Amino acid sequence: MTTKGQLLKLIRENCLRCVGDKQSEVEMCTATGEGTTQKCFFYDFRMGKDPRKNARKSEMARNSPMIKRKIADAGPTHADDDLERQNDSLEQEQIDEAEQEDG
Repeated sequence: MTTKGQLLKLIRENCLRCVGDKQSEVEMCTATGEGTTQKCFFYDFRMGKDPRKNARKSEMARNSPMIKRKIADAGPTHADDDLERQNDSLEQEQIDEAEQEDG
C-alpha cells in the first residue's frame, strides 16, 4: 500500500517534471482552472503537501491507484512543449541558413 507521503512526493515530482524541473515554476503554476486554463488534477497538491489539514491519510492511500494512473496519464508536460518549440525553431533556422547559402 502506498502511503500519503509517498503519493504527495509522486505528485510533487510530476509537477516539477511538468514545468521543466524549476521549483519556482511549480509555485507559479497557472493550471488553476480560472480563465481559459483547465485545472490540473494535482494543482492543490503541487507543493507536496495536502491542503486539506483534516484529511485522513487512509483516504489518500485508498485513492493511490487512481492518483498513480493520473500521473501516468498526465501526458506531455509544459517542458516537453517548450522543447518541441525550441527544436522546431532550430530546424527552421537551419533551413533558412541552407537556403541563404544556396541562394
